[in-house]
Amino acid sequence: MSIYIDATVSEYLETKGVTCSPPSAKTTREKLTEGLITGLNPLMGAANFAINQHGAGAKAQEWTSWKQWALSQPDWPSYLAANLDRITKRLDAEIADAAQKEAAKNEQRAKAQEQRAKEVAAQNKRLKWVYLSVLGCVLGLIATGAVLSIREHFHPSTQNQSDWP
Repeated sequence: MSIYIDATVSEYLETKGVTCSPPSAKTTREKLTEGLITGLNPLMGAANFAINQHGAGAKAQEWTSWKQWALSQPDWPSYLAANLDRITKRLDAEIADAAQKEAAKNEQRAKAQEQRAKEVAAQNKRLKWVYLSVLGCVLGLIATGAVLSIREHFHPSTQNQSDWP
């Protein structure tokens, strides 16, 4: 319910000429930028973190002050009653749209993972046959060496023949 109240307060403040919105979570781009700065220079990363935290705290404090002001206005209850249904429907539609997009992304990820699993299984099957072939060759060489060793052991006269290649 808080998201609906925040959106309603934000619209109410806009009708009063105040541009202020609730603080939002960092985007992926902001997170990557902070990580890059910290990776390049940890001291700059720490300074950047402190500046961002100060800015986020100031934005949250500003939002809280404006929200308290809006909720204390005498015409707030009537504005809320008149607009809450409209804002709730809009936000519900936005949430449903975001959920639908996320479900589509998850479905694409699942298909990609399934395809990758099939590729890995096929590759493993090929590797199994390669390993078995190599093992067969090694065992064949060992068996050939054993047969020749046994032959030489039981037929010592073959060692001294001059026609042996």
